[in-house]
Amino acid sequence: MPVEVKPLFRPDVLRSRLKAFELSPRVTEHRELLVKWADLLRSAQADRLKEQELLPDFLTDIFTVLLGYSRPTDCPSHYLISREKHVQVDGKFADAVLGEFGEEQERFFVAVEGKGPTDPLDRPFKNRKMSAVDQAYRYAINLPCDWIIVTSMRQTRLYYKGADQLTYERFNIGEWAGEFRYRLFSQYIERLPVPNCSDADRDAIGALAQNCNSLAPTRHNIEQQFRKRLASTFGEAEDGTKRGSLNNKAKSWWELSLNQLGAALKTSFKLPANPFKNPRTADEWESYLAEKKAEVDRLSCQLADAEAELNDRVYRLFDLASDEIKLLQREVEH
Repeated sequence: MPVEVKPLFRPDVLRSRLKAFELSPRVTEHRELLVKWADLLRSAQADRLKEQELLPDFLTDIFTVLLGYSRPTDCPSHYLISREKHVQVDGKFADAVLGEFGEEQERFFVAVEGKGPTDPLDRPFKNRKMSAVDQAYRYAINLPCDWIIVTSMRQTRLYYKGADQLTYERFNIGEWAGEFRYRLFSQYIERLPVPNCSDADRDAIGALAQNCNSLAPTRHNIEQQFRKRLASTFGEAEDGTKRGSLNNKAKSWWELSLNQLGAALKTSFKLPANPFKNPRTADEWESYLAEKKAEVDRLSCQLADAEAELNDRVYRLFDLASDEIKLLQREVEH
């Protein structure tokens, strides 16, 4: 079942601000560099090149040359990007961290995790047990910092640690040549809106975000395992052929009574009768349905509470007025 991805920033608000946003001369001067990367990453050749062959140059060209994040070699006393030095997850360092670094200071703003052009980013890939997004969130929690960039070079995503992993801004490199997306990328990656945040607030927001990111997939797994059992029990004939697939009503089994679920299964698999009209089958499934519905309800309540507290902390962090909060909530609902 496809999951809807939500933007971090409201497009209608962004458009009016981007019209007044002036690209810096440096960004305009090096725009051709971006076109060269877009051409390379659109080609089949990029699929044959290893991450290690492309990523270091990509980070340098995009973040240092194009966006102006200075390196230690540019100014040792005050630089803005640090590579493969800070924070480890499973023995690996973040590919880069954006912040303020120097002889007597170290402030972390953004954890950057880069992968190869074919990496899907939001699921494990090849021999890696963790998705690139999960890995980057762990970097951000451990640093700690509030913002996360995950890139396959073909696609770059901007996450906020206080939001769930389905809420992010997405920049496909082939689209950056377009004026609106180019301005959007430049404004929000070059000038990330980092509010003042105490260590206590940062730790609390990080813990809440991690809790949300744990509860949601746990609930999804329970829902999915129940669907699989329904399909294998009622959706296959004796010879193993499939009778059909679960309809949308049956997929939302936790919202149904046993009798309603049986009616949905009858429709889904074209069964001669509601299977739970059989007392033996009903006895077997009634307690199982009740148990799993209770688990889903419990996780849903925990997730709703965690998200409400997380939202409240983020609203206060950005000092949003009540009308602004209502506007955001209305946008998310639709």
